[in-house]
Amino acid sequence: MPAMRLMWTPPQAKVKKTPLPANFVPQPYSVLIGRGKACTNAIGNRRLQVLASSYLEDYNNASTKMEKSVIVSKIVDSIREACPVGAFIRHEGGRWWEVDDVSAREKVGTMIRDLLSNKYRSSSKAKVARRKKRKQDSSPTGTTSVVDSILELWSLDFPVDPELQMLNDANEMKPIPLTASSSTDFIFINDWEELS
Repeated sequence: MPAMRLMWTPPQAKVKKTPLPANFVPQPYSVLIGRGKACTNAIGNRRLQVLASSYLEDYNNASTKMEKSVIVSKIVDSIREACPVGAFIRHEGGRWWEVDDVSAREKVGTMIRDLLSNKYRSSSKAKVARRKKRKQDSSPTGTTSVVDSILELWSLDFPVDPELQMLNDANEMKPIPLTASSSTDFIFINDWEELS
């Protein structure tokens, strides 16, 4: 078993943000920082995706971190040029805030990694795929539900104690499961027709 490496990670710096005017409305090129469909589907975020897509080949071919950083800087500068006020914004506390360059670069880097999800383990799509695979691997029957597993158990032929079988045959009683969620609760009836 390989030795575990402990890594120290510095505490996350607090995001520096500048308040925007109270009447500020996001512009068509404003990139919303945050989670959820509202951010994902915002016009500025979709434009950022298109812009980042145009740099994918260059980013993919870049061999050093510095080259990739230059590409991210070009994208951030393009957005800031198109939208001088409110280029990368976050909504907190009932008002809009413009975030610093670090957060803007992080947003662009995340976008590029998500677009190259087949290459980067840190992309959101790659993480979701790994979680799904891990969940399937940990389940002994794959993705079957609990009810399916119980029904599968009921269909198996288990050896029956001969004394119980004779008693059952003599009384013509047959066990019927009460619910699909419980494999231990049974009722015994003398006549099957009473169920219909």
